[in-house]
Amino acid sequence: MLREKKGIFSKHIPAWAPKALKCLFIVSVLAAALLHLKFFLVDTYSTVNFIPTNYSNSILADSPVSIRFTSSYSGLKSILLRFVPNSDASANTPLTFTLLDKKDAVLQRFVLSADEVAAAPENISLTVGPKLARGKAYTLLIESEASADTAAYRLSIGTAVRTDVQEWFWGDNRETDLPDVQFLYHHISSFYTLIFVSCVLFSFLAVFLPGLRSEKAKLAYHAAVLLGAPLPLLYTTELLNMGTILQLPFSVVMANYLILLLILTLFYILTNRFSLAVTLGSALILIGATANHFTLRFRQSTVLPSDLYGLRTAIDVMPGYQFSLSPGLLIACAVFVFLLCLSLRDPVAVRGWKFRILSATLTAAFALGLWGLVSTPSLYQKLGASLDNFRQTPQSKINGFYLNFSINLPFLISSPPKGYDTKSLETLIPDPDPDTSASGPFPHLIAVMNESFADLSIAGELHTNEDPLPFLHSLAEDSALSAYVGDLIVPVYGGGTSCTEFEFLTGYSLAFCNSSGAPYGQYLNREIPALPWQLNELGYYTIGLHPAPGHNWNRNSAYPRMGFDETWFEEDGLTSNNSIRGFMSDSDTYEKVLELFGQHKKEGPVFLFAVTIQNHGGYDNPYFENSMTVREKEQEFSLAEQYFSLLKLSDSALKELMEALSQEEEPVLLVVFGDHWGALEDGYLETVFGKPLDQLSEEQDLLRYQTPVVIWSNYGLDLSGLPDTLSTNYLSCTIKQAAGLPLTPFERFALSAQKTWPVISTHGAISAEGTFVQQMPEDDPLLASYSYLQYNGLSDHRHLQKDLFLPMLFEG
Repeated sequence: MLREKKGIFSKHIPAWAPKALKCLFIVSVLAAALLHLKFFLVDTYSTVNFIPTNYSNSILADSPVSIRFTSSYSGLKSILLRFVPNSDASANTPLTFTLLDKKDAVLQRFVLSADEVAAAPENISLTVGPKLARGKAYTLLIESEASADTAAYRLSIGTAVRTDVQEWFWGDNRETDLPDVQFLYHHISSFYTLIFVSCVLFSFLAVFLPGLRSEKAKLAYHAAVLLGAPLPLLYTTELLNMGTILQLPFSVVMANYLILLLILTLFYILTNRFSLAVTLGSALILIGATANHFTLRFRQSTVLPSDLYGLRTAIDVMPGYQFSLSPGLLIACAVFVFLLCLSLRDPVAVRGWKFRILSATLTAAFALGLWGLVSTPSLYQKLGASLDNFRQTPQSKINGFYLNFSINLPFLISSPPKGYDTKSLETLIPDPDPDTSASGPFPHLIAVMNESFADLSIAGELHTNEDPLPFLHSLAEDSALSAYVGDLIVPVYGGGTSCTEFEFLTGYSLAFCNSSGAPYGQYLNREIPALPWQLNELGYYTIGLHPAPGHNWNRNSAYPRMGFDETWFEEDGLTSNNSIRGFMSDSDTYEKVLELFGQHKKEGPVFLFAVTIQNHGGYDNPYFENSMTVREKEQEFSLAEQYFSLLKLSDSALKELMEALSQEEEPVLLVVFGDHWGALEDGYLETVFGKPLDQLSEEQDLLRYQTPVVIWSNYGLDLSGLPDTLSTNYLSCTIKQAAGLPLTPFERFALSAQKTWPVISTHGAISAEGTFVQQMPEDDPLLASYSYLQYNGLSDHRHLQKDLFLPMLFEG
């Protein structure tokens, strides 16, 4: 039975009120867009799918290059070119670039010194000052002072699907292949503007068009809205995903459409209201898409189901970031208003329990079918989708955000690795070294995981006014300090602190976990024999501290389950009166570390693990005074400047901590390592690497997952035998072995595996021969054994062989 839905207060509300409120809502959204037209500004590259094939002739003093092009838009922001030097002598050759109009009048001249060109010839960027007219012809003249081929540069050339270049000349010779030049425009997008205005206009039409009289027509109308709503929602979702629905295969589009339709249908089953189903479902879908959008902007990573475990953490750290509108967000608002106006007109409800049972049954069958699709690789691969645990962010643009999210849902359920057998686990453990004996006394252990502590100079020139990490570099260069400085491969980039923390404290690798976004929430739902627990068995008093709310990443639950005797979080008074950007400074954190160490060191050996927070992401705080400057070819990188200024403070605090511990009479072993790189501007990272990020080799990309690790003792411990590079899962057993502590059987296995695979990471592995593999071989027996032991210690609680994960007090 169809029945028009009338609210209990309907007779008290004037007929014009609902339309007036809707119009006010629409006008508000439109006014926001008109007042902030800059939000429709987008960056567009002129050249599409350029494929380099060769290099031009040498650019000499008597043979300049002239490139004639037509400006696609009025806002030319910069010109990017790629050169290659003929020899080392080219490093002494400057280049001059002149921008001319159609009448050869000089609009702007760029003179790059020999050093500026030689620093990154394959990534020359010219910032354009004059405003060029759309559709007008211009010329870029490239001149060199080189008189001989050996001192000259050559321009990269090739083919492209589209370019603004009309013709170009080397000297007087007209060339056929296209030059590798990109014109970057910063302009108002007519396409985004059209979509936004269309949503607003159709919203007005939905408000003012006459209502339907027939109840069947109303039902058909709302069913059409329910079936059609996923399409604009899908377009908006992919826009916020930094992609476009037009790039997705039709089968992938349909899979994403069905997932969004299922969400709307579930809300209909729950509410029995078409209007609420579309309104609430659309809100949920757009909230998820918006969360993914900001995660991409701040952390350069897509949202995965495991990130739900860290939802409270995300909410807590939000004030540390500067949020701003974008074209995608404005369009999302317009689409939501449009769907709201469509769904709230001509209300109708379907009564009767039989219809509701039928609807629920069909929806359940629909949901089961989709679950079968996303949980069966052979099925979703036929659609053109795929799962890549190592490259989730780019894969999300290929699969579509919600399909990629759904494909990862089954991995929240932990399942044993192929070939897992509890009866054979003990046979995987190597025999203990008969020369090894450890019975104490043991040194105190202080471990510091420093937030966003990274040395980006491993990737290239930083272009800073000074070294942000002078003390760290002095440790690496001065052998008399008896400190080890190595390279640590961590599982995350730009965020996800608890992932690195998890690998260190457990000795497990997230490469063998089903999902790696928030391991504390996903895996630590009961006690596990982690590093603090193992040290408790050796008589250590264990303390864990982090100057942030304890519920961040579920630390307040995870720390006790890993065996910490004492924990300190923000709610326990772990705060600072002299905060930096609202965060406790490294210096103050280390003062608390020394205070707690002093309180407990006389009672026996102490293990103190501290996670700092000073360098947390959000490097655009206007109230923080930067001490570092970053300049490259007139470009300013404000995020990088604040990040390096914070690193310099961390470097100084580390020096103070080591100086304080050097005065201790008790033996202390200190380890300090970074959890991940800070999330900086893509433009700056491309300047450091000398190439676009999407053109990085696998080895270069792995550098973004490399942080420094420092191991030092105040009692002259020999650290000369430690590996130059290791992954986080090996760090704790490496420290224990260096300190002469008893190892667990699992740690003996891990150290044995390290000789063959010194790096096991979520982003690839490195063999003992130095070979990098992006995907670890599934048939490698050593890696398989690692996964078996890890699954038993982490997930197989019913068959946990605890003795494999606790120290053997008398080895040999």
